[in-house]
Amino acid sequence: MIGAGAGNPPCIVDETADLVKAAEDIISGAAFDYNLPCIAEKSLIVVASVADRLIQQMQDFDALLLSPQETDTPARVCLPDGAANKKLVGKSPAALLAAAGLAVLPPSSPADSRGAGERPLGDLRATDAGAADRPGRRF
Repeated sequence: MIGAGAGNPPCIVDETADLVKAAEDIISGAAFDYNLPCIAEKSLIVVASVADRLIQQMQDFDALLLSPQETDTPARVCLPDGAANKKLVGKSPAALLAAAGLAVLPPSSPADSRGAGERPLGDLRATDAGAADRPGRRF
């Protein structure tokens, strides 16, 4: 993880990472205190060659993977007109998903992995570790 300055650090995972530990640490770090501290992971940049395996491992730890359409809905509810919805700041993931009209199921449900402890993070795929650490680079 890279963290310094004003906060909102990305987490970069490359092909040398222990993917089980990375998945667990990403979820734990982002889930701490409902992801309010500026030191908590806010986005995830993953080298393409390990991205699918990392996502699967995170889902094994009950993380929620939203489709692009599902991602748009909470964003509109949590950030109407580009400003934070003060009624939702500091609320649980279950509350955020409910406000967005998305179903919430208990963790480890066979039908879905939408539980109260998961943390959605932005997912960017980089071609390699060198591309992942260049600020402002488009993937």
